[in-house]
Amino acid sequence: MPIELSIRTITDFLSVSISLFLALHFLTQKSGNRKANIFIGLFFIQLGLSVLFVQLERPEFENLWSNLLWLPILSPFLQIPLLLFYANSLTLGKKPKDNLWILIPGGLEFIIRTIFLFLEFDYPLYKNSFFQDFIFYTNFFSLAFNIWLLDWILIIIKEHNKNILTYFSSIDNKTLNWLKNITLIMLGFHIIWLIDDSGQLLFEGNIISMFIADFSDYATFLTVCWIGLQGLKQPNIYISENNEIPDIETTSIKQDDQLLIEEKDIYNQLLGLLKNEKLYCNIELTLRNLSDSLKTKEKILSRAINMESGTNFYQLINKYRVQHFKYLLDNNTHPNLSLLGLAQESGFKSKSTFYDAFKKIEGITPKQYEVMLTK
Repeated sequence: MPIELSIRTITDFLSVSISLFLALHFLTQKSGNRKANIFIGLFFIQLGLSVLFVQLERPEFENLWSNLLWLPILSPFLQIPLLLFYANSLTLGKKPKDNLWILIPGGLEFIIRTIFLFLEFDYPLYKNSFFQDFIFYTNFFSLAFNIWLLDWILIIIKEHNKNILTYFSSIDNKTLNWLKNITLIMLGFHIIWLIDDSGQLLFEGNIISMFIADFSDYATFLTVCWIGLQGLKQPNIYISENNEIPDIETTSIKQDDQLLIEEKDIYNQLLGLLKNEKLYCNIELTLRNLSDSLKTKEKILSRAINMESGTNFYQLINKYRVQHFKYLLDNNTHPNLSLLGLAQESGFKSKSTFYDAFKKIEGITPKQYEVMLTK
C-alpha cells in the first residue's frame, strides 16, 4: 500500500526530525550543565520516537509495525521521568540518583516488551487482543503517572524560583521559565489524552478521539517548533556550575539572644560594606560573594538579612540599586546615558528586572520619576 503524504503525515515527520535534531544538539553540547544536557537530549529522543511510532500504527506500516512495536526503545513511562531528572539537575531538588525509583514502571514494561520480543506468534501482534489491551492500559496508566510527575516538576521549579531570590542579585535566565512552559504544555497534552482514553473506556465509537488525534498531531508539531527555537537559547538559561545555588540548611533554628546579637552585627557590617564599596553595582553579585567578604556562612548571612530587614537578599540588593539609580539621575552624573544605561551602572542586568524593581519599590515607573525631576 503506497504511503499517503497528508498534511498530518508531513507534520508528524517534521516533528520527529526537529526532536531528533534537538536531541543531537543537546547530547553533543559541551558547554553548560553536561548532565542536564544528556537528560534533555534523551527526553527529545523519546518525544521524537513517540510521534514516529504513532505514524507506524497506520495500515501501510502494519508489517513493519508488528515487528517494531515490542522493541523496548520507547516507553510512555520514561519520557517524563527524564524531564524530571533534567529539572533536578538544574535545581536544588533531589539529584536524579535519589529518584531512580520512578523508573520502576518503565523497567517493568521493558521486561515485558523484551520477553514478548522473543516469543513467536502465528499472526501479527497488532491483531492480538492481549497485545491491544496491554498497549491501551499501559498508555492509560502512564498518563496518570506522568501527570503526577509533571505536577512534581512544577513544584520543583516553584521552589527553585523561590530559592534564587535568596542567593542571587540578578535572576535573569535563572528562573527556568523555559522548562516551566514545556512542563505546562506537556501537562495539557497528558490531561487531554487521559480524558480521551477515559472516554474510550466508557463509550464505544468515541467520535471525539478522532478530533483529539488530529489536534494532538498539529499541536505537537507547533510545540516542538517552539521548543526548538527556545532550545537553541538553552545555554543562556542554565545556572552555570560555578554559580549554582548552594545547598544549605533551610530548617528553622531557635533564636537565642546571642544569635540575635550576632545576626544584627553581621547585618550592620553588610550595610557598611554595601555603602562603602557599592558592591550592589556588580551585576553578578551573589550571597556567596558577600558571605566571603564578611567571613561568615551563607545561611547565617541570609538569615540575618531576613530577620533584620524583613526581605530576602534579592530584594535588599535591588533596593540599593534603585537608590543608586536615583542618585545618578538626580545628580546628572552621566548625562549621556539613557535610563537603562544608568540602571546597568547601578547593577541591574535587564530592562524588565529594573522596571519591575523600581515600580515595586517607588510605586511609579523610572520614566515617571524622570519627568517628576524636570518639573
